[in-house]
Amino acid sequence: MNEGIAVLLVDDEPRVAELAATHLERLRDGFDVTVIEGGEAALARFERDPTAFDCIVSDYTMPVMNGLELLAAVRELDADRPFVLFTGKGSEEIASEAVSAGVTDYLQKGTGTERYELLANRIENAVEAHRAERRAGELARINGVITDVQRELVRASTREAIEEGVCTCLARSDPYTLAWIGEPDDGDRIVTRERAGTGTAYLDEVAVRADDTSRGHGPAGQALRSGEVRATRNIAEDEVFEPWSATVEQYEHESIVALPLSYDGDDYGVLVVYSSRRYAFGEEERRRSRSSRGRSGRRSMRPRRVPSSNAASATSARNAGLRKGSSTQCPTRFTRSTPTGRCSGGTTRSPRRWGTTTRRSRG
Repeated sequence: MNEGIAVLLVDDEPRVAELAATHLERLRDGFDVTVIEGGEAALARFERDPTAFDCIVSDYTMPVMNGLELLAAVRELDADRPFVLFTGKGSEEIASEAVSAGVTDYLQKGTGTERYELLANRIENAVEAHRAERRAGELARINGVITDVQRELVRASTREAIEEGVCTCLARSDPYTLAWIGEPDDGDRIVTRERAGTGTAYLDEVAVRADDTSRGHGPAGQALRSGEVRATRNIAEDEVFEPWSATVEQYEHESIVALPLSYDGDDYGVLVVYSSRRYAFGEEERRRSRSSRGRSGRRSMRPRRVPSSNAASATSARNAGLRKGSSTQCPTRFTRSTPTGRCSGGTTRSPRRWGTTTRRSRG
């Protein structure tokens, strides 16, 4: 497998666990095994970040919390994280209970390296199947959101209508809760142009900037300065959110992604989307967003024609288009263009750079 595999190995006998970890890492270069003693400690570690481990391997017989009890607790947090019961006490009864509880695989301990080779194979197969299923689910969800956005866009006749449609569509798509589009003013403060979703009052209580200051180090400011997608999958653990921490906690925002916007080839603003769920913006979304940058052969989507009572607006609407990455890509930029370089109700902006040229990787 090309991707590494992080394994959480749980056993109440440290020497046995360390031996198993050593064998697994020797057998597979991509394995990174973390040993935890006991079920309760393992559950506490998993609760801190359920996505930190690709697979859990647990013994069955342990004091306080046995392997099946640990499995049940893990399933309450993550319904399909690969979980392999690797036990020295094997019986049909235990195997039946494990299957009923949602175990991914069951393997009895044994002597010799061949048993660890078998365990390594079981881990690889479980993780590969889980990743494939997760990617398929993410892809279906992303494509569904893009389809909904496209449906809104073809109905729009102005830039304002397009921005309203995009924000509304994203905000009503699970697991997103709030979407807004902003643009820096002359003082480098990002001013909200359009908003939709729950908790929009949050935007009235926070100040977000595009320059290289503390309030410009969040995803929105970084996206504007770098011209690239920026995401924070767990706001509570990201120090760049310190200026807004109290307000963020009040509105229960857990993760965020920011996408730079361009108009007629020039950057002019940013689209920001929030979720009330941690780790909402997953690997597939970020990977596909990055891959769509720099692609050629973009497809133009024209908004519907406005009434002919205003000839100038009608001409603009006929020629205006919304370009983005191909329909199977999660777009990193939405681009409007017209022959005159203007959008209905908008003005031409010359290229500008916000803040300094220093790029930060945080957030």
